[in-house]
Amino acid sequence: MAEISVKALPPWDFRCPGAAGPGTYQVSGKLEDCCWERTRQDGTIIDNQFASQARKITVTVRAGELFKSDGCGTWSLVK
Repeated sequence: MAEISVKALPPWDFRCPGAAGPGTYQVSGKLEDCCWERTRQDGTIIDNQFASQARKITVTVRAGELFKSDGCGTWSLVK
């Protein structure tokens, strides 16, 4: 499972506000079987994606959301 590069958070545990903070995050490279999900605090899914093959994925996380990823590598803050 991936870790957020901003503060090397545990996988499947990216809380905003708090840990790394809201913003736009990106992962790039030869991505295979990358799965990510943005949810509300109550677990309701806001957005998600499964990419069997990709070169770059960008996700914007807003304050109060949870972000989870698996198989994606290291996410970096881009703005």
